[in-house]
Amino acid sequence: MGREIRRVPANWEHPRYTADTANDPRQIGQHIPLLDNYDNALQTFAQCIADKGLSEAIEYRNGGPLKDNYTQYNNAPLDWWQAYETVTEGTPVSPAFATPEELIEYLVAHGDYWDQRRGAKGYSRKAAEVFVKSGWAPSGMIKDGTFYTGIESLTKA
Repeated sequence: MGREIRRVPANWEHPRYTADTANDPRQIGQHIPLLDNYDNALQTFAQCIADKGLSEAIEYRNGGPLKDNYTQYNNAPLDWWQAYETVTEGTPVSPAFATPEELIEYLVAHGDYWDQRRGAKGYSRKAAEVFVKSGWAPSGMIKDGTFYTGIESLTKA
């Protein structure tokens, strides 16, 4: 799975499905996949229309990006750090932290939520530092015939 760093408000708790919002009872309590940066999506949509016309705009059938598909921060300062997976629209794979150093320490000690579920160890310090600094990691990478997964692949480039 791809990963990204999102800036979030202090003490951020990503929305979860409730009995009222879940399509299936198994979703209750799980994070709701949400895209990030609604304002940027609106700007991109408007620029696409200006450059290529409405018929070429990716989300034109819906009248543009739908706000309900995006995380709502309600104008709070985005000064904390959190790791997200990017295979869906995005769900957190770490808690939110006040500093990038705290997030790095967490990733080194624990890995992300997916790693914890499958009993994997934390990331190498180098991989965690590169990931947090760059803000993104691929699902994996092949180099010299060897497949490297996720965040650790950043140290093999």
